[in-house]
Amino acid sequence: MNFAAGGSGVYDAPGTPTLGRQVHTFNKLVNDGDIKQEHLAGQSVALVAIDGNDYNRVGADTSSFADIESLVETVTDEIVANVARLQNIGVNKVLVNNLFPLGCAPSLSLHYYYFSCDEAANQAAARHNQRLANKLAFTDGVLILDLSAAFSRIVGPSPDADMANLFPNSLKPCCDIWLYTSYCGKVDPDTEEPLYRVCQNPDSHFFWDQMNPTQVGWEAVMGQLERPIREFLGLIM
Repeated sequence: MNFAAGGSGVYDAPGTPTLGRQVHTFNKLVNDGDIKQEHLAGQSVALVAIDGNDYNRVGADTSSFADIESLVETVTDEIVANVARLQNIGVNKVLVNNLFPLGCAPSLSLHYYYFSCDEAANQAAARHNQRLANKLAFTDGVLILDLSAAFSRIVGPSPDADMANLFPNSLKPCCDIWLYTSYCGKVDPDTEEPLYRVCQNPDSHFFWDQMNPTQVGWEAVMGQLERPIREFLGLIM
């Protein structure tokens, strides 16, 4: 069952429920009997996927160090609180992803002509990941999905050679823009001309648009994460 919403995070955003509200909706279904408690007592698994929307909205990459520290504490505290809440509801195991290097997203590497990543944003993501790992370190039944390591092997400052060779265009998105205010799918309101261009070979690009990987990009990431997930769920020994 999916409670996720595009653009959501721990902070309120117009038109999308927060992580806390999503967990509240799940809790209500359990309390009302729509989801049976005995089903949760079996092999229930939840995925908490926060991808950095909270940092993107407030511009963590351009804030002061103190501002970043405060924001990281708030965001990670809220994630940890909702993980605990899911466990209290009765979920057996919880997967929590950390952040990929946000500065390597095309929305930021665009400013470097897709040749390098924004290191300030990467440092903010790394700080988030460190605090999240520390806060969940001794929590049973929780696995952190290391998106940071998986993405870094492909698009990081020192990528793995074999992984990087899969994507000749590792930082440049397939659906590219030429105006900072544009996005994939946007058209000129007067001429209806597209303000983006789509590549001929999506499989050579790790990113599809300014934030999201292509299908083959996600396959490369999940190929690295499949084994630890299966081990955590007891599917392989």
